[in-house]
Amino acid sequence: MSLVNQHVGSYRLIRKLSENQGYKVYRAVHTRSSEERIIQLAKLASKLNKKKSHTRLRQSVESIRALNHPHIIPILKYDIAEIDGTNYFYIVTPCYKDGSLEDWWREGDRKRALSEQDVDSIVRQAREAVEQIHKPGIARLDIKLSSFLIETTEILNRPRVFLKDFLLAVLNTERFRKDKVRRKEAITEDQIALKEMEKLLNVNVEGTFIASEEEIESTLQGTRRRLVIAEEEKEQIYPTLREKVEKQEQIIRELQEQREEDRRRLVIVEEEKEQIIRDLRAQKESDSKLVAEAILVATGAHGAGFNGAGATAVAPAPLSSTSRWRWPWLLTTLLIMALLIAGALCLFASLLFWGKAVLAYSSSSARITTTQAPYELTDNYIFTGVTRSFSQTKTQSITVPATNLVVIPGRRASGTLTFHNTQNPCNIARAIPAGTVFTDSHGTSVATDNVAILGASCTVTVPARALKIGPIGDIAAHDMKQNYQSTIIVDNSVALVGGQYGQTYTTVQHSDIAGAASRLTVRLKQDTLNALRLQRDGHRNLQS
Repeated sequence: MSLVNQHVGSYRLIRKLSENQGYKVYRAVHTRSSEERIIQLAKLASKLNKKKSHTRLRQSVESIRALNHPHIIPILKYDIAEIDGTNYFYIVTPCYKDGSLEDWWREGDRKRALSEQDVDSIVRQAREAVEQIHKPGIARLDIKLSSFLIETTEILNRPRVFLKDFLLAVLNTERFRKDKVRRKEAITEDQIALKEMEKLLNVNVEGTFIASEEEIESTLQGTRRRLVIAEEEKEQIYPTLREKVEKQEQIIRELQEQREEDRRRLVIVEEEKEQIIRDLRAQKESDSKLVAEAILVATGAHGAGFNGAGATAVAPAPLSSTSRWRWPWLLTTLLIMALLIAGALCLFASLLFWGKAVLAYSSSSARITTTQAPYELTDNYIFTGVTRSFSQTKTQSITVPATNLVVIPGRRASGTLTFHNTQNPCNIARAIPAGTVFTDSHGTSVATDNVAILGASCTVTVPARALKIGPIGDIAAHDMKQNYQSTIIVDNSVALVGGQYGQTYTTVQHSDIAGAASRLTVRLKQDTLNALRLQRDGHRNLQS
């Protein structure tokens, strides 16, 4: 049954490449990125469709993936999928444009002519791959020329060879996992199959050819030219790297200077707050003294007008009822105004102190939720006259809206990418430019931050980060494993993490509190005066 146009994970199967009983190989395309991949599918039936068997299959495939061998095709992803009611275990691998070793060797209707050195190179790579597969105990690979994919190189008839049909061997190993004798026989069968493949390649072997000195010299000159070009490219890349490092150091210095400036401003603000509190306390004490002195003066003036029994009688001028009450009420009004000013100043100081706490809270780097808090002011005013006293308590509250918008920028997920040059030996320097973009099987794109220079060590690791902001760029380890320029394997040995979306929130700032205090002071002053006038008028009505 054909599975063309069926979906396996994020891929759509577009063409069947081969089939062997329950084992199928398809060319597939990613539904979002349109990248082509090779998907191997194995039908899970009877004992293989049990949970314990699924676990062992995953462990076996993961052991092959961990080998990371240059002649074993990389495993990009593996999982279990259900297609038309049937469970399949599948693995996703890169797609090689040059096809299989069998197609390359047959070259249409005729067989390719190879030298002994060519055959030795091909068989050596195949043998290394098979021996690596045997290490975790996986055997019975059913080895033949079509079991390998190839990539052509600059050297004629010297392709790079990759073992691909190992999922079928995983299933076979699972079937006879308890039979050690059968496993040894399967390993022997694989070794015999390798020898048969070597004989087949040697069928049309050409005679040994020794290149002339001119050809060798020409080859050496070409190699020298490539080395010179590589050195020139390296010299061009290094200044760019130095500039980036200098820019990074400059940014760090600027951030440190900005941090120091913020600290200095905070110290200045704290000093201003303490100075305002001291001034308000001094003003309050001064106002209290003035009120006390005014009361004493008024009380003394009243006593002087009636304490004169032994003195010379002086007939005072008759006073009307209005003149008799005008002076005490004028004094009372002045006292009320002084106390209102003192209360307003105390209110402003308390609001300023609370506002600093709100601003300090808003400087947190965590996710913040600000609740608009109500503010209340309660003052008692006692006014003492010659013969009467009035008291009035007023409470006012107001809600201060938050207007200061704080923005926390989003971050991209970051990690590292490792490049491994599989060309043997690694005698030619390779450079992967900074900003090179790689996309995994899920459509997540990652770009390198620095230039990756592959030298004699064959391996280099550089920092990289996701192109998109947010957790969408977080990927698991080895999700980015793929080929680059045929001879380089790219992989993220550790997960890319740290992606975060941008956030915004609002906080109360000093201007919000100052405006609310101003409105509250005017309202409280007017309400208090109105209440005192009502008490005064009521007292007058009682007197009349």
